[in-house]
Amino acid sequence: MTPVRDLLVRKGWTLSRRPGPGPMTFVVSDKSGVFCELILEAGEAAGASASVMPAFRLRLRSLRKLDQASRAGLAELSSGLCQFLDSRRPKAGKEILARTEAHEGYQGFDLLLRTTLACNQRCAFCCVPPSRGRITRESLEAELDVLARRLGPKDALTVSGGEPLVDPRLPELLASARARGIRRFVLQTNAVGLDKPGAVERLVRLGVKHFFVSFHSHQPKVYDRITGSRGLFPKAVKALKRLLSGSGYGVTCNVVVNAWNHRALADHMRFLSRLARSCKGRAKGSLEVYFSMINGVGLAKAPETGVDLARAAPFIQEAVAVCEDEGLKVQPFAAEAALPLCLLERPSRYAAHRALGQDRVSYVEEDPSGPRLSGVIGRVKRLSCRECCFDSRCLGVPVEYARLFGLSGLEP
Repeated sequence: MTPVRDLLVRKGWTLSRRPGPGPMTFVVSDKSGVFCELILEAGEAAGASASVMPAFRLRLRSLRKLDQASRAGLAELSSGLCQFLDSRRPKAGKEILARTEAHEGYQGFDLLLRTTLACNQRCAFCCVPPSRGRITRESLEAELDVLARRLGPKDALTVSGGEPLVDPRLPELLASARARGIRRFVLQTNAVGLDKPGAVERLVRLGVKHFFVSFHSHQPKVYDRITGSRGLFPKAVKALKRLLSGSGYGVTCNVVVNAWNHRALADHMRFLSRLARSCKGRAKGSLEVYFSMINGVGLAKAPETGVDLARAAPFIQEAVAVCEDEGLKVQPFAAEAALPLCLLERPSRYAAHRALGQDRVSYVEEDPSGPRLSGVIGRVKRLSCRECCFDSRCLGVPVEYARLFGLSGLEP
């Protein structure tokens, strides 16, 4: 609470919690009395259009007109309180309750259900906390009951982890979802385990319509470094071959652009193209590629894995050009993990076809010492981004990225 106390002393404010029933509410006072309330809201109540759904947020309700300095101070206070409250949340024990997450994708909001937090890899920038706890079967079944009322027959449920393939309950859970009327699934996976005969076909029969495969490098040593594993590269390549030899489902290769792979992105795309051409079961252009960036949690955990996107831009542009030449489909630069569109030479080709929720985006000024980020959480853009024709279709960068690299390299 030290940053919060320092701010209150500096401003001459008093912070107290309002007693009584209802949502947790903090009141902020100065010499003239109470002038603001900060009301705790759960992530779902914070607005379905939020780009990055928080577990909770503090909604500010001003009781009188505020000047710019007061508004900036309240933003800093809200950020400090959020961080403090988040640190006080109970840690996961041996049993963890399943909770459906809503993530903004390029086609709309995707509902994601994690069956496990366990994984056979240890990517340093992973945003999923490592845990020995087990997501209970009872809570997963309860979430499926809720999802069955939200998803229509043509909607898809994204199943993720951890790594869902290490969860022995996965086939049973997919079958249970199908019994409730949920018939289409997207599987987020590193694909290790799909190298076994019949593994892909079994999941397709259960309704998996798309495999979203994390495969961050074609170089075995770099793959091992990124994934924190040994000896899994051949299994991942074999699994990709099996996936690309079948039909009736989609395959996307997710490539997280980072400090260790960005210079070889074009060769990575050439590797994927050769792999796809060697598998006769897939039509040209059926393999999709999604270029993503490390999110705020990952950058905070492992800043050494981050890369200055201004320096990476030429390599990203070359990789996209290789995809165009080789017949690999590049997914739009949209959704929560997307790279900023201004990194591309032709951004209009890869922009989302709809506006993205900007609830968690702040516009900040640039000065010689870097962006002014005190009290800012979520995503950030430069003030000049407001003039960009793609502003509503871009989510900027995580504030953690801006603290590491600044924003001067991102030109609207």
